[in-house]
Amino acid sequence: MNQQLRLFLGIPLPHKIVSKIISFQQKQTIENIRWTAKDNLHITLVFIGNRDAEELPRINQLISDYTASIKPFNLRIKEYEWAPPSRPYMIWLSFIRNQYFESICYDLHRILNVPITHETITPHITVARVKNFKNIASLNKDFKNGHNIKGTIIRVKTFILWQSILKSDGPQYIPLHTYNLMAAEGTNEN
Repeated sequence: MNQQLRLFLGIPLPHKIVSKIISFQQKQTIENIRWTAKDNLHITLVFIGNRDAEELPRINQLISDYTASIKPFNLRIKEYEWAPPSRPYMIWLSFIRNQYFESICYDLHRILNVPITHETITPHITVARVKNFKNIASLNKDFKNGHNIKGTIIRVKTFILWQSILKSDGPQYIPLHTYNLMAAEGTNEN
């Protein structure tokens, strides 16, 4: 039987942003939360799912070919929020809607033959997940100390293909390949 790899493609975060998120996490007093580990913070482009290890060279080539024509772009941080809105069980650091980001995500889903499972693609960082949760109304929805990151711009220049290994104390993400976006001769300011 072939080895299965649980894969996703995402955007790494600048150290400055990671530090602000960790500071935010440390200042919260919310119970029954599993905070995302520092090394696992990222923005997901596409969750590829379980694939045979022998597919990795083909997946890598598809992503490499695609990213060769993608210009670096900006994402602007919106706010910390409970997500998804219909039945919240996560804390996200969300970004202002970005059509260039959305088109990249749709393209990658198509190229990698991954079904789109959401009506809208929202750029975000999963900061925490609620565990053993019974009534979200009992939790404070006004996050403390999150204002110092609003409006911050992240310049996206690389994508990373990660392997996700599920463990009892939370997932471990292993970077498998880094893809540098097209040289900055022309940039997309979206």
